[in-house]
Amino acid sequence: LSTSENAIKNENIAANLRFAHAETVVPFASLLKIDFASKQTNDLNNVENIWKDYEVSPMGANIQWIFYKNEKNDILVKMLYNEKEINFPIESNMKPYYKWNDVRKYYEKVINDLKIKKYDTIVDEVKYFKTS
Repeated sequence: LSTSENAIKNENIAANLRFAHAETVVPFASLLKIDFASKQTNDLNNVENIWKDYEVSPMGANIQWIFYKNEKNDILVKMLYNEKEINFPIESNMKPYYKWNDVRKYYEKVINDLKIKKYDTIVDEVKYFKTS
């Protein structure tokens, strides 16, 4: 969210790329509440029917947020998962486009609900966990 906000404010970033393995993509997709990556069940006999790791993180999996500015100067965003448009888990009357403010507020709430301590820098975070 911070990286997206900075890019929007500075208007000078064409792309911000991060690379990771499936072990990072899968929980990130789940955190984003992407439908096929965040389904849950208490029935262990049903897990194979709703959790398909090969769909969530095939080779070369990627998640993209693409930002646009409409004629009213609203910032819009759409999400691609493995090069296909997918919906954010919020309402929009312009799908697959969503108002950035709505997306940001939704994910800020998701993060806040996790009650994870926030750090100014990765160095501060590492220091915290080294002393814990």
